Amino acid sequence: VTDPDASVPHEVTDPGFVHYDPAVSPDGQWIAYVSQLTGSDEIFKIRRNGTGNTRLTDNVWEWDKHPAWSPDGTRITFWSNREGRKQIYVMAADGKDVRNVSANAFNDWDPEWVR
Repeated sequence: VTDPDASVPHEVTDPGFVHYDPAVSPDGQWIAYVSQLTGSDEIFKIRRNGTGNTRLTDNVWEWDKHPAWSPDGTRITFWSNREGRKQIYVMAADGKDVRNVSANAFNDWDPEWVR
C-alpha cells in the first residue's frame, strides 16, 4: 500500500502468508482481502496503515473469496462454497449478519457492487 503521505509502498499484512483479492473501502481507509493466515481462505479487513487487522469470516475448510465493498462502505459481498457450491454472500463490514443472496442450485462467484 502507498499512503497519501508516503511515496514508498509498505506491506500491511503478515509476511510469510498468502494474501490476495484486496478491495479498498469507498472512504479509502480499509482494505478487505483474502488471507490464508488461518490455513483456509478467509476474509479479513485492515486499515491502510496496517492497524486494525480483523478476521471477518471463520471457516474450517471452506473458501471465502473476492470481497467487494458496497458503495456506502457498510457491507461487503463475497463468494463462498460453505454450502457446498459457490454462492454470493453479503455481510456487514464488521463480519456480522452474513446472508446468502444468490441461494440457488448453481455456482455463482466474483460479485461486484453496481451503483
